[in-house]
Amino acid sequence: RVRKLSLVDELAFNFGEAAQFALLAGGNINSTDYIFISGSAGAGNSASSTIRTNTGSVMENQNVLVTAALQTVANVKSFLNGHDGQIIQSDINGSTFNPGIYHIPSSANFSGWSYLNGGQTDKFLFVIEGDLAVAEDFILTTGNVRPEHIVWSVGGKANLPSSIHFSGVVLAGDE
Repeated sequence: RVRKLSLVDELAFNFGEAAQFALLAGGNINSTDYIFISGSAGAGNSASSTIRTNTGSVMENQNVLVTAALQTVANVKSFLNGHDGQIIQSDINGSTFNPGIYHIPSSANFSGWSYLNGGQTDKFLFVIEGDLAVAEDFILTTGNVRPEHIVWSVGGKANLPSSIHFSGVVLAGDE
């Protein structure tokens, strides 16, 4: 059974200062390929010179705004990880999900396709205890679900290829 998000859970989707970043990292943002981002990027340490934004804004080296945003994300992630959800397999290929909280108690490898069945106000939370690896062929169909209402809380590293369109907010570990 999938646990529905309550009013308390919805408050966790308020990212405060972090909401203005399309990409935010506590350490480094590394990429060997060019990555084009709609919005600003922020890194606690440094960002590869291959990161490009439509705002021209890549903040680095513990910028005050980046530091405040990272603290907000840490608070939200701590809150989210304290919630149980339906345990699902580490490969979600061919799966359809309704709004709620889902838990992968290991690392996850996404390939193929998955579908989020919901509307503009519905919320989805995926808690992945290990690393997340997303294949270049992975397709996440979100219908009318807003990207800011999809949260991927990853305990380890999140590896997403530069050629993929991936919806949602990714909160990855510090590695």
